[in-house]
Amino acid sequence: MTPKLRATVYCPITVIVSLSLSSQVVASPLAGQSTASPCAAWLNKTVAKMKKLPERRWRDAIVAALGEGNCSAVPEALRNASREAGRSRRPSHRDRLLTDAATTILGPACAVPDPSQDSRSLARVCPLPAREEFALPDSVFRDIRAVDYALIDSLATSLLSAKAYDAVAQRLMLNFLLSATLLGEHRNEEGTRPSPPALPPARRGDNAPK
Repeated sequence: MTPKLRATVYCPITVIVSLSLSSQVVASPLAGQSTASPCAAWLNKTVAKMKKLPERRWRDAIVAALGEGNCSAVPEALRNASREAGRSRRPSHRDRLLTDAATTILGPACAVPDPSQDSRSLARVCPLPAREEFALPDSVFRDIRAVDYALIDSLATSLLSAKAYDAVAQRLMLNFLLSATLLGEHRNEEGTRPSPPALPPARRGDNAPK
C-alpha cells in the first residue's frame, strides 16, 4: 500500500515528520527488495548505503550514486553530471551541472535560473509526477532548493517511464525528499539566525598611556 503523505497541517515540521514516517513504512519488510525492476541492483545498493548515514547526507549519497552502477533508467545526462560534479570543488558549479542535466530530461519549461534558490516557482511550472508521495504543500518547496527539486523530478520521471518505480524506488525518492527538506530547513535557520551583538569599543584605563 502506498503511504499517504499529504499533511493535515501545512507546516514544515508536520511535513518532515510525515516524510520520515512514510519512508519508514516503505522501508518495512513488506516492501522487501527490488527484484523485478531493471534497476534492482542499483536501487537496492543505493538504499542500503543510506542505512549507515544520517538523514542530511542521504541527498549527497543519492547524487553520487547516479554516476554509479548500470541502471538503464538513469539517463546518461544525470550519470555524467553526477560524475563531473563529484570532481568539482565549487558547490555552485556542482549545482549548475546537476540542474542543467535535469533540465535536459524535464524540458525547457523546467529551466532553473538559480539552482540555489528555493523551488516554489519551479514547482508551479514543472510539477512532480502525479503520485501521492509528491503531493506536498508549498511550504516544503520553500525548503527544497531548485537543484534538488529538479533532480527529484527528473529521477522520478525517468524511473516511472522505464517502469522501474517499485517500492524500493519509492523509498529512494522519499529519502531524497526528506534529506533535501532537512538540509533546506537547516540552511534557512542558519540564514535567519541573528548575528551576535557587536562588542563595545575598548576603553582606556586610567593608567593607560595617552
